[in-house]
Amino acid sequence: MMSPKSTWAEIHRIIRVKIGLVQTFANFTGAGVCYSYFSFFDSSGNVSLISIGSLIVVLMTAGLMALGVLLNIRWQKGLREYIRSIMAGRDVSESLEKEARRKILNLPFIAALVALINWAMASVIMSGYHFIETVSAETFTAAFFQALRVFAGTIISGVITAAIVFFVVEIQVRKIWPHFFPQGDLNKTPGALQMKLRTRMFVVFTLASIVPMTLMAILSYNKARLMLVMNPEDVIQSLFHLTAFLLIAAFFVIVILSYLVSSSIIGPVKGMEAAMIKVRKGDLTTSARVAANDELGILAESFDQMIEGLRDRERIKETFGRFVTPEIARAILENPPVPGGENTEVSILFSDVRNYTAICEQLSPEDVIALLNDYFSYMVRAIEKHHGLVYQFVGDGIMAVFGAPVKLVDHANFAVRSALEVMDALNRFNAEIRPGLPPIRIGIGINTGPVVAGIIGTQERMEYRVVGDSVNLAARIEALNKDFHTDVLISRSTVDQLKDHFNLKTFQPVKVKGKEEHVQVYEVLRKSSIVSSKVLSVPKAQQTDKGLQQTDKGLEPK
Repeated sequence: MMSPKSTWAEIHRIIRVKIGLVQTFANFTGAGVCYSYFSFFDSSGNVSLISIGSLIVVLMTAGLMALGVLLNIRWQKGLREYIRSIMAGRDVSESLEKEARRKILNLPFIAALVALINWAMASVIMSGYHFIETVSAETFTAAFFQALRVFAGTIISGVITAAIVFFVVEIQVRKIWPHFFPQGDLNKTPGALQMKLRTRMFVVFTLASIVPMTLMAILSYNKARLMLVMNPEDVIQSLFHLTAFLLIAAFFVIVILSYLVSSSIIGPVKGMEAAMIKVRKGDLTTSARVAANDELGILAESFDQMIEGLRDRERIKETFGRFVTPEIARAILENPPVPGGENTEVSILFSDVRNYTAICEQLSPEDVIALLNDYFSYMVRAIEKHHGLVYQFVGDGIMAVFGAPVKLVDHANFAVRSALEVMDALNRFNAEIRPGLPPIRIGIGINTGPVVAGIIGTQERMEYRVVGDSVNLAARIEALNKDFHTDVLISRSTVDQLKDHFNLKTFQPVKVKGKEEHVQVYEVLRKSSIVSSKVLSVPKAQQTDKGLQQTDKGLEPK
């Protein structure tokens, strides 16, 4: 990869040398073709430019080319100063930067204009010199029309040459435009000239078809008139040579202009096509590289803006997914929740660290945060393994939901399995993260029931939540673990929906805050025997002096 200094040195070389050589070669080639035409193919009568003298033509061409070089250098002064400042690492004023940007966009137009001015001056000089040389031998009218033919033929050659210069220079400077416009916005440059696609097509059509056909018709008519005063065979032979010359010249003009114009269009289109393929494959780091200030440039800028929008959306999704689980983010983005929420049935899991206060007293705030992050990473993986969606962290507590917004048929089964997985993950956490330290203990409560799932909040900030009495009851059941000295408690409504068998203990219905009726809860024993048969009943139990009931064997199928 080239260094910035080397890059700008190459840019300076392109502007100072390469573009200058292109202009010189194009103008000398055009001059040679024009001189050959008048000297060898349309030299009838007194129109031959050989009478002017080859030396005069060469000197005039060289002089005009030197004038063109001086005009280009003078016009490019600010542009070259800007490039030299960048190469030297000097600060560049805002006015100089604006001038350089405007001039680099206008460089093809100025190069073509200088070429056209040179050809216009050459047309005047050659036609004027021819008039002076022939007026003494011809009538004034005849000499004037002969000079006019020289002027018209020369200026037409100049227009074609200027068009070729424009497109060749444009192809060269398009390679360096992105260095002047790293952020794009070529179309917003004040004072910058533009050639629209329609104009390009019109220029090619005119120079490649209308002009050659018109010249052919006029010259054929003039040759036909000469048959009245000259040997017809000589005129026909001359017409054949002239027609062959024009056909060959027109062929090369058409090929050159078509190639240059198509390159100016196909280049940006291929760039956008390549960028689109990358975007389709998921690569949002690509860019269309805006290298035009016409309609294709606007299209490329719009494409880059679209990619930037996609990158923003991807960043939003990624950030969103860090605050909620990927499943929630994906479900909400693909199927936006119903405004106001929807009624659905879910299983809710709450967990809470039992000895959290004692742990915090032994650690610094930074260590507490680090410990919680490690703890949550273990717990979240265990919950998500069984399709649970972690909705929020409250201090050291976790709230997870099974069945919203992603629907689950066996959400109760998944919730209980997840609880057992969480307890296993807790053991691994204590062994791997806190070896030799007092183990962290947690309690888990699960309840199944109807909730309203949807978006709550204000227009400025919204959150996806599940609300309802079923959520509150799950939190109350989790709190009962302290009284019953248990790890995992579930409600009767959860048990009723279990399709697999779990080892359970049943307790006497208890009174919980916020509920008028007593609540039946069950402990899920750590060692479970999971089989695919539906739970049909919960066995009775005997009352203990602590108000607890339990079974010796847990759930048994009938």
